[in-house]
Amino acid sequence: MGNADVKEMDEGYEASGKLTPSDEDKLMRSVLAADKDSIEQGMLIQDAINKGIGSFTPDDVFANMVKDYTQAERLYGKRLLSLLTGYSPDYLKRNVTIPEFKPELLRALTERINRLKQDGLTDDEGFTDAGITLSGLVLYAEELERLSGKGTEKAAAKLDHDGLQDEIVTFRRGRYKDIALRRTISTAIRRGHHKLRPEDLRQYTRKSHGKAEIVYLLDSSGSMHDEKMAMAKKAGIALAYAAIKNKDKVGLVAFGSGIVRKVAPTLDFMALLRGIASVTPRQQTDLVLALRESRQLFASNASKHVILLSDAMPNVGEQPAEDSVQAVSELRAAGITVSAIGIGLSKESEQLAQKLVQVGQGRLYSVDSFAELDVVVLKEYAMIR
Repeated sequence: MGNADVKEMDEGYEASGKLTPSDEDKLMRSVLAADKDSIEQGMLIQDAINKGIGSFTPDDVFANMVKDYTQAERLYGKRLLSLLTGYSPDYLKRNVTIPEFKPELLRALTERINRLKQDGLTDDEGFTDAGITLSGLVLYAEELERLSGKGTEKAAAKLDHDGLQDEIVTFRRGRYKDIALRRTISTAIRRGHHKLRPEDLRQYTRKSHGKAEIVYLLDSSGSMHDEKMAMAKKAGIALAYAAIKNKDKVGLVAFGSGIVRKVAPTLDFMALLRGIASVTPRQQTDLVLALRESRQLFASNASKHVILLSDAMPNVGEQPAEDSVQAVSELRAAGITVSAIGIGLSKESEQLAQKLVQVGQGRLYSVDSFAELDVVVLKEYAMIR
């Protein structure tokens, strides 16, 4: 699709089935129309992927719930169990051991899991392209709603196709959309003018910019699971939404002990959305491999930038920290800058991250909560524009 290169490697999450443009449109319409069943199915699939669950059968889920419900909650999560059964977590916990409830529980599990297959969202091999796309569209809708609540324009630092608003100057010529209305009014008031005069007009100048290519380097090692992975994905979607709107290409390298998923920088939002949605947390953190892989994805003469998001130290190789610094140095020599977003980093990890962005001539954002990752990513995007 387009010029996107989506390639799955060792720990890649493999989806089966083909998705036609008309199928994609149907999924999009169902999400935009707030179809409850479709949205819940998308949430269910995304929760499973974020927990590293590739598929499930009614009998297995039922057996785990009945044997040890507390352990089942840890394995699947409260929301996923609720989506799979149609019952609230509290109701399940109170009734799962009651003999009369067990047949009803198995029936509900069977009905909902079979419905996924009937709707073409799963098959015998796991989640299909349609299932992953639906889960991505639900993430996208959730993130747009979240950003609209914060003010997308503020979060994106007032980016538009013409560049960043820079300094305010006296209006001479140009477009009326560039008039700085508040500053114009305050100037007129200060001068005692009851009506606006031409000399009162103030306008924004704009920093012109070329195009950019960004690779979102997403740590998908074992520690990046559940809500942390969900928020990291939403941050990637926010980046894609803002950048592609400005005709800047965005790519993806998701990594654990290998490359989980990669998408070359593209303007194809749906290809990128599917790539992000399909990422599942796996094993260790091979940052060196991911950095070197990202270098291979850049193809144009646009400004090139890597945004690394991770919550841990690299731990693959004989000297992973030193090798990571060397890999960033290689990126910088190729004209690629590197910024990093660290989630709850240890002192040692933060020191390494500082060194990486110093060599990569980027910025470090150290956050304790992953709830604001989207705003941090958008802030970094504004900085490189």
